[in-house]
Amino acid sequence: MKSLLEISHLTVQVGTRFLLDGVSFQVPEWKITALVGGSGSGKTTIASSILGLLPSPLEITRGEVIFENKNLLLLDQEQMRLMRGGVIAMVFQEPLWAFDPLMTIGQQMDEVLAAHTDDNPKDRRHKIFASLSKVQLPSTMDIFNRYPHQLSGGQRQRAMIAQALVTNPKVIIADEPTSNLDVTLQAKIMDLFRQFRKEGMTQLLISHDLGMVAHLADEVIILKEGRVVESGPVSLVMKQPKQKYTQALMSLVP
Repeated sequence: MKSLLEISHLTVQVGTRFLLDGVSFQVPEWKITALVGGSGSGKTTIASSILGLLPSPLEITRGEVIFENKNLLLLDQEQMRLMRGGVIAMVFQEPLWAFDPLMTIGQQMDEVLAAHTDDNPKDRRHKIFASLSKVQLPSTMDIFNRYPHQLSGGQRQRAMIAQALVTNPKVIIADEPTSNLDVTLQAKIMDLFRQFRKEGMTQLLISHDLGMVAHLADEVIILKEGRVVESGPVSLVMKQPKQKYTQALMSLVP
């Protein structure tokens, strides 16, 4: 399998405390790779490191994040801005916090396209409606003109996914994309990610929901306290876990 994204010896510290300690793994092209672990295991820190969104005083002290033969950690702010949202997109856990409350969904999606493409306003509008339709949002014109707080939780989550898709990125990073949704909406979001995989989109899924990971992901990385304790194909790791920590996690799967 060809890897589109490779994390090598990634180490993140705050002072002398290690949040990530030499984390290494690969994200195969056209597959869904899941990062799994408890609170504080380093899942979101990895995503923030990839996207150049690591907050101060956290500091990357070692490692590489290789995407298409480029070390993203060596890019300047402008290069990283063009990469973030254009080539690598993020679906945040809580879209109500991620969206600007003072702008409509359409305005925010248009802003993303304007920053990452040379499309004219008419073409951008067409892409926005197509992206909203792709995530099965009804009445795209209505959603386009609404503010985030005017949408239901499920609609906001799908609008966030639509915004991530609108630039046709090569990788989507999804941080707990179904954690705040009911079972019916969770199933719909999972169906969307399966469809994206069929269409050739590479995905990095951050989740604590092992049941969802078992039904959705191809590869899984098990994290504990900032270290990789086990990794491999989902079917193998979840059926025949080698490490005691992984075995304990698997025992929680209904």
